Amino acid sequence: MCHRAMKHLCLALMLMAACGCNPNRVADAPIGNYRTITAEPRRDTEAAKRLNRVGLEHLAAGEYDEAVDAFVRALTEDVEFGPAHNNLGKVYYIQKNWYKAAWEFEYAGKLLPRHAEPRNNLGLVLEQAGELDRAVDQYRQAVGLEPGVIAYRGNLARALIRRGDRTDEVRKLLELIVENDTRPEWVLWARQQQAGSGVRFE
Repeated sequence: MCHRAMKHLCLALMLMAACGCNPNRVADAPIGNYRTITAEPRRDTEAAKRLNRVGLEHLAAGEYDEAVDAFVRALTEDVEFGPAHNNLGKVYYIQKNWYKAAWEFEYAGKLLPRHAEPRNNLGLVLEQAGELDRAVDQYRQAVGLEPGVIAYRGNLARALIRRGDRTDEVRKLLELIVENDTRPEWVLWARQQQAGSGVRFE
């Protein structure tokens, strides 16, 4: 695999693991004139699932245009298939289409009310946009839905610290990361925050 393809794959996996990148500012979602995929009332969920799997294969390979095409076709088959909205948002996020990413994550969250990932992903967009209060709210929702996912707690801790919070909640979150996170860079960051170094996690 070439260096460029490996870089694309790492970016995609980073988003799936809720690590986040460093995009520029994005306004509130929904934003601008973008609208999500629309289709006739017909619903072929099995076809949507199949096309969603195809899209994920393209996403993992760094083939973003092909991934978008597959996810859009999945939503044409079933516009209410939430995972395809969430995955389409991932591609837009990686492509730095912040408005579209925010919209798709928000739409996925409405279709998947018991799933944490769309809320975490929307939090990533909002956090990097500087919308820290809204990002914290999304991360809290994600943690509430899936409290066992350490990545969501890590994102919450980071957003709280960036907002300037130094509360008991932050202290407990940092302790949790140090003791349970398997990502070395996050453990290092948490230790630095505990020591008051002020080193930013990027």
